[in-house]
Amino acid sequence: MVNLRIFDISFNPLTTIPDCSMLKKLYILRVHYCNLSMISTEVPTNLQVFSIGKNPCHGELPARIYTLKQLQQLDANHLSMMNVSPAIPALQYLQVLNIRDNELTSLPSQIIELRYLNELDISENKFSAFPMQVCSLLCLRALNVSSNGLEKIPEEISQLESLLHLDLSHNCIKELPSFQTIRQLSQLDVSDNQLTDLHDTIFSLAHLRFLYSSNNDLKP
Repeated sequence: MVNLRIFDISFNPLTTIPDCSMLKKLYILRVHYCNLSMISTEVPTNLQVFSIGKNPCHGELPARIYTLKQLQQLDANHLSMMNVSPAIPALQYLQVLNIRDNELTSLPSQIIELRYLNELDISENKFSAFPMQVCSLLCLRALNVSSNGLEKIPEEISQLESLLHLDLSHNCIKELPSFQTIRQLSQLDVSDNQLTDLHDTIFSLAHLRFLYSSNNDLKP
């Protein structure tokens, strides 16, 4: 097994991860839907994709994750996680971060140091206000903040000029900011909000292919 590249042991009643320290070529490890409360064994530090979602991790990511310096994708959904550690910049090459369906109310300021991050999913959390740090993640191409009870989206979101997909659905948004500078946007979901109209700049987006705006209060 020394040449193993992908190891998926999801959906098993595991309380620990098997020792993978000798698997020097392993780059994808999936252990979601197990019974892990911590990572007590050695995990290869050259991992690029790690999926640990749906485990009883007691409200935080296991500290060992922050030693995975080559990690590019982290799936940590449904962990009852209440905060993201300020140590998150240790994952300096992270490109995809999925922390949906947790108990998050804020993000650490240090998250803006993830300069390669291009996909962020913070949907189904407890944010009462849009986390402004997100507006400094200038490489983002996909952002999902749906199902958070947000009432307002800041004008600063226009700084995310690389965005292709933006999901604002299932919130309490009454008014949208300008999207004029997000010229590459191809998919926008604002369904299930409290909008009475759509911002004029939406209709000037030449690359927009999919616009979802159902279940609002749109007036003619």
